[in-house]
Amino acid sequence: MLVWILNFFRGYVSVLLHGHFIERFINVCTNRNIYLWDIRKSTPTDAGMKMSIRGFRQIRPVARKTHTRVRIRKKHGFPILMHRYRKRYFFFAGVLLFMLFVFGMSQFVWSIEVAGNERVPTQQILDTLAQLGFKEGTFRPGVDVVDLKNNALLQLDALSWLWVDLRGSKAFVSVQEKTPPPVIVPKDQPCDIIAVKAGVIKLVNAKAGKAAVAPGETVQEGQLLVSGVVTSQNPEIPHRYEHALGEVYARTWYDQSGQYAPTREVHTFTGKQKKHRSMKIFGKKINFYINGNAPYENCDKVTDESELKLGQHHYLGITWITDVYKQYDVSHEPVPLEENLSIAQKALEEKILSQVGDGAQEVARRFDHTVAEDGTVNASLTIEFTEQIGMPKQITSQIPAQSPPPAKQPGQ
Repeated sequence: MLVWILNFFRGYVSVLLHGHFIERFINVCTNRNIYLWDIRKSTPTDAGMKMSIRGFRQIRPVARKTHTRVRIRKKHGFPILMHRYRKRYFFFAGVLLFMLFVFGMSQFVWSIEVAGNERVPTQQILDTLAQLGFKEGTFRPGVDVVDLKNNALLQLDALSWLWVDLRGSKAFVSVQEKTPPPVIVPKDQPCDIIAVKAGVIKLVNAKAGKAAVAPGETVQEGQLLVSGVVTSQNPEIPHRYEHALGEVYARTWYDQSGQYAPTREVHTFTGKQKKHRSMKIFGKKINFYINGNAPYENCDKVTDESELKLGQHHYLGITWITDVYKQYDVSHEPVPLEENLSIAQKALEEKILSQVGDGAQEVARRFDHTVAEDGTVNASLTIEFTEQIGMPKQITSQIPAQSPPPAKQPGQ
């Protein structure tokens, strides 16, 4: 784009060459720093290419030396327009005003794109930036990116990193979300180990504290597994508080079920399509159509956005939008039972694995299904795992120390 703009303002011509030494003509021009582009050879003795007006004025001796005939096919560029419309003052005044208008409006931010967020909604990030004064229509040179980043991170606790990259009239906001830290109790604080989920205890490895459950017992979520309250032999301090340590492994079960239709919907495109065109100029959308509804009852919508920019990064705030509606016919085809069962098992397995903690090992699984009269598959999947279910929990209320029994008096 930038090269095209430079060539446009300098002016250039499209020429046709005829001769038996076209390759020599090109080599001599290259040696004399005469820039040629879009070289296309149509026959062994004919070729077309483009060159600047300044370069065209320098090729006469080259053409004479290589016995090549050069003919201008078309003239392009701003100097040509200036010469052609040199008496149309209002036209050039309008072009100049338009260019100044576009340049001035490109100094504002007209589009904000957020990337990198999954849990934090995009609208929440945009609303926070707007509260800090950064939104569509903000004057770009007045934006302090570092200050904006710091203030945004103070208000968005779920983000660990944020950066705003200004490219012309478009802003790219890149974020990184915080990873929830594991529950950690300081080693100098007493704590218990409790169950984070229900299961049947398989192994208790209490490194510190006192085991409160044994293998084979069934526990519920939140139940005490390893106690940080240890009975002491000292009658003056009957209870001692420790930082419980250890792993508790249990057998856990996860169940999922669902229904799966015996047929699936098939879309067959008819080849008919309609386009709705619009333009977004400096934050305002202009539609070039009357009815914005979908033109077909069954159709897919594909949106293509082309943003006007200088070079690769300087966006001008003007976007050409094309919405293509492609019509399709709807039909249904039967799904073989074996394929439907495979789809059901895979879908149920994905749901279960999304609930299982890291490090869990699968022990067994059971997949059951029934087929209704209409062919609907009712499926259920149960998977048994062995996983670590212990989690530390700080002891906030301690058992009050008991006073030692009074000493016996003589004669009692």
